[in-house]
Amino acid sequence: MLAVLDAFAEWRGAPRFRVVQSLPPYALATPGFPLRAIAALAARAALGGPREVLLAVMQAARMAEGAAGPHPLPESLRRARANAARSWLAALALPQAPRQAIARVIEASAGSDSDALARAWEAVAQLVVSPGTDLAVRAELRRVSLMLSPRVP
Repeated sequence: MLAVLDAFAEWRGAPRFRVVQSLPPYALATPGFPLRAIAALAARAALGGPREVLLAVMQAARMAEGAAGPHPLPESLRRARANAARSWLAALALPQAPRQAIARVIEASAGSDSDALARAWEAVAQLVVSPGTDLAVRAELRRVSLMLSPRVP
């Protein structure tokens, strides 16, 4: 295909030049946001309760990833994040059941018990999954669940 385009450019008398799209060897990779589908679902949700629950679930997922993700944070930093997240969660208008489940994830992310964190996350994931939940959201919830599951050697 490129040969055809080059021949056409030469026939028209246009200069031939190609754009090389490679990064220099010292360039950093562009960071990606791992919870795009949940954020998009929160953006489409109605103002108030449903949107705030989804935002709190997204925060809980970020807290869980900071505790047990590929690059876990030190315990002192996790405790500081948990304290800030508790204050933020108190300011939201959430129903009691989601508030308690998300608070358990925040508490567990500050500690070192990975089993407690996995159990708390599963309770939060059950809040979001419904018959109308799209596959991308389910995949993101599942990714976090797999990240928190015990690793079999």
